[in-house]
Amino acid sequence: MSLTRRVFYPIVFLHHTWLTALLTQVMWCDRLQYLTVAGLAMEIILPCDRISWLLLKAGMRNTRVWEWNQLLLIHTFSLRNMVECYMWFHTYRNWRRIWSVTPLHLLCLVYGGLVLTTFWMTPFWWIESIRRYSVTFKARRQMNLRAKNNVSDEKTQ
Repeated sequence: MSLTRRVFYPIVFLHHTWLTALLTQVMWCDRLQYLTVAGLAMEIILPCDRISWLLLKAGMRNTRVWEWNQLLLIHTFSLRNMVECYMWFHTYRNWRRIWSVTPLHLLCLVYGGLVLTTFWMTPFWWIESIRRYSVTFKARRQMNLRAKNNVSDEKTQ
């Protein structure tokens, strides 16, 4: 199982295209800025993700720094889920006002993106982070077992 990243991820392309269209329409219509700011708060995972990528490219995948960064990345996805829940709760509480003052195309962009993010993108990225961490954890455990076996073999000889 390879941990290298592909050059083109369709899901990342969709994410950035959707976000660009959304931010453009929010500025144009001058509506829903609070949800847009909350959406940008979901990008809290980016520093951990970029550090993980840099450590991976530097060949430091089997280090404690990479392991701790992966754990932090997995936990920041929990924060991302909390922001998504806040956005859904805020929408539920203020739906009449949102519906009455927001153009339909902006509602489609915002809530279409929120559905995609909540039910497809975040779970996908979260599972990928857990997979990367578990592959590294298993590899480290196997290396430790081999080292222990080598030490016990040397003692018996």
